[in-house]
Amino acid sequence: MRYISINLVEEGMKVAKTIFNEQGVALVNANSQLSRAVINKLEFLGYRGLLIDDQISIGIEYEENFVSQELKTSISKRLINALALHSKDESFLYDEIDGLKEIISGIIEEMFIKKDLHLNLLELKMFDNYTYFHSVNVAIISLAIAYKLKLNKNDMLIVGTAALLHDIGKIVVGKDILNKPGILSDEEYEIMKTHSKEGYDILSKSTSLSARTTVSVLSHHEHYDGTGYPNGLCGDKIIIFGRIISIADVYDALTSDRPYRKAYTVLEGIEFMMANSGKLFDPELVKIFTSKVYPYPVGSSVKLSNGEVGLIISNSAEVCLRPTIKILSGDNSKIVDLINDKNYLSVIIIGEM
Repeated sequence: MRYISINLVEEGMKVAKTIFNEQGVALVNANSQLSRAVINKLEFLGYRGLLIDDQISIGIEYEENFVSQELKTSISKRLINALALHSKDESFLYDEIDGLKEIISGIIEEMFIKKDLHLNLLELKMFDNYTYFHSVNVAIISLAIAYKLKLNKNDMLIVGTAALLHDIGKIVVGKDILNKPGILSDEEYEIMKTHSKEGYDILSKSTSLSARTTVSVLSHHEHYDGTGYPNGLCGDKIIIFGRIISIADVYDALTSDRPYRKAYTVLEGIEFMMANSGKLFDPELVKIFTSKVYPYPVGSSVKLSNGEVGLIISNSAEVCLRPTIKILSGDNSKIVDLINDKNYLSVIIIGEM
């Protein structure tokens, strides 16, 4: 199977995997042929792309995420329910935290069993609902970075839990600010900036969260160069889990549609992280993120700067943006290694298809 952008999905194409909405309800079953009406509905609902089976993808082993869409939806529903009920009875959230930690622990155990870990950034954003999935996406990306950093299981549980709960302080920020379609005023921005401290205060009441977990939530908006908030910390004075979450948080926010702007592409998101390495972000962690987390996984279709379209068949362990590609336009048997092929040294990937 392969991933293609929703605008390129054609009537009659066969769905490779069951498509779910944010509530976990199946919208289209695997192996179904798509009608124009269904394609239009999926696009309207916010699907950016689909996994399909066709002749082109035969022999290509698509790299799926280490966290399934079904599990991602289950975590989101549980977190949102806990936050909703917290406003009525704050003890409910603290009861739910143990359950959320168990889920994160289970994911970590699976990661250590599988070992050959894939974080598919395209599939992560296949269905984009920022409000519903942002915290889960941040947890998934943070766990992938932590795993590549070779943190132990206990430290990974801290970073995964803190990442999942990093925005909990926003429950005390007004919805008029959270959902404002334009740029925040200086006064509104100052209110928004309180959410990391508010989150720290809320979570510090939990008896099952360590100080390192709550401090990680507090520090996820600190910048490597000291320009962040709430304490203006810099470098390794920022707890490493906070530095990890910062990368995951900003990347997922950039590549999501927001009320005031359209989403960055995967490529634009990666380039932003690299441009701000050593400024906003820990350069060593950015290096891990950009070298180990592939923006275009095996089985995804991409457009090249020379006008050709290709299918990713393998990724380089050296340079994340220079994979090996099967050219789909013209000669279908042509295989190109973007690192070593002298005819393609100046050709770059300009986006997904």
